[in-house]
Amino acid sequence: MVKRSFTLRSYAPSEMEETTSSLLARVTGGDRFDEVEPRTSMPEAELIARLRAHFAREEVADVEIDEIENNDVEARLSAIAAAMNEALKAAQLRVDMIEAKAELAERRFNDVEAKLRQATARWQAAEQRAAKAERFLAQFHAMIGACSTIEGRSRSRRHPRQPRVRRGPPERPTRSHASGRSPSRRSCPPRT
Repeated sequence: MVKRSFTLRSYAPSEMEETTSSLLARVTGGDRFDEVEPRTSMPEAELIARLRAHFAREEVADVEIDEIENNDVEARLSAIAAAMNEALKAAQLRVDMIEAKAELAERRFNDVEAKLRQATARWQAAEQRAAKAERFLAQFHAMIGACSTIEGRSRSRRHPRQPRVRRGPPERPTRSHASGRSPSRRSCPPRT
């Protein structure tokens, strides 16, 4: 049976932090992990598979796979995958929060815009009613003026103005005579 081997190198703590950051960046396709904002999270199994492939490509001294404690490797890979998943979840949560805030702001903007449109429509309707009332009032005044002019002219034609004559008291009505002559006062019989 052919033994499989992969290359592994021991890192100093400071190098380990930088290498882990660069490694995770390469796995996620970015320059550095702390500068990358992942858009979607990947399954843990896929992360572990990619990390295994990366460790297998290290070009340093060969170490037999039997000499490595599989538990330690699995623990390291699982910890890295868990950290990546947490980072991806945190980034996705930030994206969701930003999208929710943007949606809320857009909804508020739409509400304000709708209220502004309603106020503009009410103002335009009020202006139209005011203009209509002004036109009706002007027509009403014109009709009143025309009627007054026509009535004044008709009165002047029917009753021409004449000088006023001072008259005395009205005469008492008299009875007509049977013979057709003008009536005359009867003389009273002489007193005896």
